Amino acid sequence: MNSSNVSATLSDADRDTIIQKLNEVKALLPFLIALSAAERQKLRKVATKRAGYVASVVEAINAYPTALPADFDAAEFGNDVGLSLVLRQIYDIAVGITQGLDDTMLAVGNDLMQQSDTAYGHLKQSAKKNAALKVIVEQIGTAFAGQGKKKTPTP
Repeated sequence: MNSSNVSATLSDADRDTIIQKLNEVKALLPFLIALSAAERQKLRKVATKRAGYVASVVEAINAYPTALPADFDAAEFGNDVGLSLVLRQIYDIAVGITQGLDDTMLAVGNDLMQQSDTAYGHLKQSAKKNAALKVIVEQIGTAFAGQGKKKTPTP
């Protein structure tokens, strides 16, 4: 990997605009819910495999609306189908942004670690001649306390 994967800045004004726009998007989706892991596991999923099933049911309902009992809310079913399609479009864009943010943060973090390692090496060398810097370098070194090669227990 390159020592510098990302070279960019984001102005405070742009950051504020992005946050404002994301909050505007959230406000347009007041019906979004948050499920627990257990709740998610219990629910049946449409996914790609079953999208054809739902589409076939929609076609059958449209072709034979009188085949359904009066207590089946076909209008609500239609609303759910429409909402599902619109949410998928939004989701596809949002997941692309989220994945880009995640990958960029990972790459920037890697850049920071490589640069910090280089700077830390220089600081350790300089600390040999500067007692005040030696204290700081020792504090920095505690970030790695307990890390390193694990010793194999002797039998």
